[in-house]
Amino acid sequence: MDNFKEAIEYADAAFANSKFFLVVCISFLILAFVVRHTQDRTRRKCGNVLLVSAVPSILMYAACLGAGFYTAVVCYRGLEAGALCAGDVDEGNRLMGLCNGVPIDCMFFSLFIFPVTAVIAIVCGVIIIRKDAGKKTGIASIIYGAALIGYTIWLLFALFATFAG
Repeated sequence: MDNFKEAIEYADAAFANSKFFLVVCISFLILAFVVRHTQDRTRRKCGNVLLVSAVPSILMYAACLGAGFYTAVVCYRGLEAGALCAGDVDEGNRLMGLCNGVPIDCMFFSLFIFPVTAVIAIVCGVIIIRKDAGKKTGIASIIYGAALIGYTIWLLFALFATFAG
């Protein structure tokens, strides 16, 4: 029964991971809409670029959330089956592999999407500042891009620690 309790804990971790991606996606969309809604042509173009670059992050969030739901359903169904036959080690190992895979898959998606989004945000921020289209908005875009790069580096270390440990 310990395998199933751990499997459910991993499903909870997958949902927690999805919630974090939701925060990242929503904050990036807010930044993109703030940059876009203006009379200045430069900011409007940069806002459109930021909105387009937010689409992969939103799709990644949806994929992680869907994987989290699927993992939870499989884990709870496995828990019911485990109540009938508590000694089924193969079923427990299969559930653990599935539940371990969801947060790691989200990490791999993040390692590809977040750096690209960060570079786009930084470039748009620099363009906005250089063309005097809004210093605060440009700085916010640069800070957001730098935070995404920092998060990606932290995620890389977390991924190495997952595979090393």
